[in-house]
Amino acid sequence: MSESKQDAIQLQQKLIYLQSELKKKQKRIDEIEHSHHYLLIEQLKKENQEFRKKQEDLGEHLSSLEIKLEHYKRLLDVANIKVNMYQNALEKLEHDHQQLKEELIELQGCNQKEEDLK
Repeated sequence: MSESKQDAIQLQQKLIYLQSELKKKQKRIDEIEHSHHYLLIEQLKKENQEFRKKQEDLGEHLSSLEIKLEHYKRLLDVANIKVNMYQNALEKLEHDHQQLKEELIELQGCNQKEEDLK
């Protein structure tokens, strides 16, 4: 047999062997892909993606709530300033009212004395 014919036979045998090995490897890959563990890993990957999306959504929602909270804090600060203004005004009015009452009593007393003198 010539050397080139022998080389061709060896190459053909090697090709058959490699094709057989490739089929075995592909079969093993198919078994792994369909095995419980592979399916579980794929499910966990999917759940992880879903949780990351929820985390992102919640982060955006939290940012929105923080902005609203700051807005309401500013409104509360303004309301507290107004409450203090009104309390001060009320205290001044109560003080003025008390002074007017005292003046009225004093004037009524003077009036009574004048009527008694008549």
